[in-house]
Parts: sequence; C-alpha cells; structure tokens
Amino acid sequence: MAGRYRGEPAIFAWDLLNEPHIPWSNPDWPDRWRGRLREKYGSWEALRKAWGSEAPADGQWEAISIPPDEADADSIRMADYQDFREYLADEWVRRQVEAIRGADPTHLVTVGYIQWSYPLVRQGGPSRYAAFNPWRQARWVDFHTIHFYPVLGSPFASEENHRKNLDYLRAVLAWCHVGKPVVLGEFGWYGGGAPQNHPFLSEQQQADWIAAEIEATRGLADGWLSWPFADTPSSRDISLYSGLVKPDMTLKAWGRTFQSYSADTPGLTLVKPSLPQRPKEGALTATEAELNQVHARYADAVVQALAGR
Repeated sequence: MAGRYRGEPAIFAWDLLNEPHIPWSNPDWPDRWRGRLREKYGSWEALRKAWGSEAPADGQWEAISIPPDEADADSIRMADYQDFREYLADEWVRRQVEAIRGADPTHLVTVGYIQWSYPLVRQGGPSRYAAFNPWRQARWVDFHTIHFYPVLGSPFASEENHRKNLDYLRAVLAWCHVGKPVVLGEFGWYGGGAPQNHPFLSEQQQADWIAAEIEATRGLADGWLSWPFADTPSSRDISLYSGLVKPDMTLKAWGRTFQSYSADTPGLTLVKPSLPQRPKEGALTATEAELNQVHARYADAVVQALAGR
C-alpha cells in the first residue's frame, strides 16, 4: 500500500493503527518474556536478587509465568512485564515504519495513540495501560498523535467535571512531549442527545466543549483533528452526533466554530512552556487510587507551567 501511494499528494501521513493496545497475555508470550528476562538479567541469580520473594522458589526459568492483572506499585516482576508489553509494541511499530519508509519515504508516519497510553488515569488493572509508549517510540515516528475523550464525568454536569477533564487533557498531551510535534488527533464530544446512555447536549454545548479543548491546549498541541466530519445515523457510538455537519451537510454550531479557527491556523499555536518532569516510579504498576494522586499532582504542574509560559 505504501509503495502504491508513494508521493500521493492527497495523503498527509500514514497512521499505523487507530488506538493500538497490547493485550495482557497471549499463549505465545511466556517463552518470549523469559527470553527478554534472560537478556536483561543474564543469570538466574541476578533475577532472583532483583525480584526477591517474587522469583519462583524452584529456581527455574520455566517456572516464570505471566503475572496476574493486579496492581502492585512495588512489584519488580510487574514492572518487568509492563516493560515486555512496551517492547512488543516497540517491535510492532519499528517493523511497520521500516517497511513503510522502505516503500514510501515521501510521507510522514505516526501512531494514533489511545489516551490509555497516558498511564496515570486508569480505570481498571495494569492491563488498561495501552503499552504503546510515546517516549519509547518517538525514534521511529515523525510526530505523535493521541486521542482524547472526557471520561472523568460529563463536562457539563459540573464546573469541577469541566475542569478535571481539561486538566486531564493537558496532562495527556504534555506526557507526549519528547521532542516531536504533538497532534490532538481525535477528540470532541457529541451533541443532540445520542442514545448511548449519555446526557443530552445541544449543538452549542458541543461546540463550546470542543472550543474549550482547543483553547486549553494551545501551548501543548501542534494541530487538532476533530472527529468525525459528519453525523452518522448508522453509528452506535458518539459519532452519531459528533460531526461538524449533519448528515445532509447542514453546518452545525461546531462547524461554524471550526471555520473560525481554521481561518487562522498559525495563530492557534503558542510557544511551548517548560513542562514538569513526568513521574515514573510506579506509573505502570500502582493501584488506581495511588495513580489518581500522582495524576492530580502532575496535571496541576502542567496547568501551572501553561499559566507561566
């Protein structure tokens, strides 16, 4: 495909996959994980010393199994397994990028990260972390693209929900800053009363929320791609009423707001602030409650950095 469309001016970039996520386990992975551990530690004695009581008692590599999907901030075994999941994602990205560039060096390449690549907000066990790490994969892609939806309560239910979701969005984008451009690659919300157990939002509320997302991320994003273009009556998710236009191409409130923004695209971006250091300890292994505290501190630090730019 890359070879067929080499040099095609209608294509902006290759997105390797929409919202990739490494599963927690696979029948073929135990042997691969043991091999990865052998490369890291070199000997059983070194692994036993690092793992302590988490090392199998019989002293055999074959006794190492995939850990349960249970959070434990102090678990070296869990941290090693999350590293293995990231390694699998790295290899997947590396192979595809090398193949694409070999056939088509004329287009940019990115990954459409899901917001669970930001590990400090996690609704569930460690497996909810996507394992596609923008820090590690920056070496292969031309720019980072990450998607975001407001999952910390409806933004219009309360001022607190509105603030929490915008702070979350800022933290997600700040997390992706590793020397490559960052694009908010899929975002928005629905309007018109979608039937998927979401509260009603008017078209104007939809436009107000998406505009608030853009305004909140001017110092963090290099671009914004609203999803989708048009409301889709057959959709079973929020795309049903999320478009810039209705199915008959009638312009919606968000479409008019989009026009005003797109008329001055260069004026949207601001100088990037000096961002706080990303927390690492326990980020991939801690419990939800522990992560919520770390996220709150990090998100606040990002907001402060933007305020002082």
